Amino acid sequence: MASKDRVDCAEIISTPWENSEFSRRYGELRGGAPPQQVAAIISPFATLLRFAREYRYVAAVYGFSGAPPFAPNAGPRNRLRLPNPFGGKRIYPKLNPAVGEVIYPCGAVFDGGEWSSVTE
Repeated sequence: MASKDRVDCAEIISTPWENSEFSRRYGELRGGAPPQQVAAIISPFATLLRFAREYRYVAAVYGFSGAPPFAPNAGPRNRLRLPNPFGGKRIYPKLNPAVGEVIYPCGAVFDGGEWSSVTE
């Protein structure tokens, strides 16, 4: 730690990439869960969609090589249709009135040859 409010790091690997087709259809990558390495690496993330009256955060996945420089090798064609465990109900008040449904991918688990998601 360089100080209490700054972490000083040096770049080790950099790979330029983009998935403009997905971004045009579903919005830019917003944040993600820790990547998981099986044979390669998958990384769940959230993206922000604009609907007629509101924004919605939805999930998708990118794939990366399992060896340095860990370059992206698979991009999403569609969003992941993860179920909202609360249906249309809210358990907390809205923080942003412009945002409707929010599904944040918090992780993915590979067990017994199958993927399952962890959402919040």
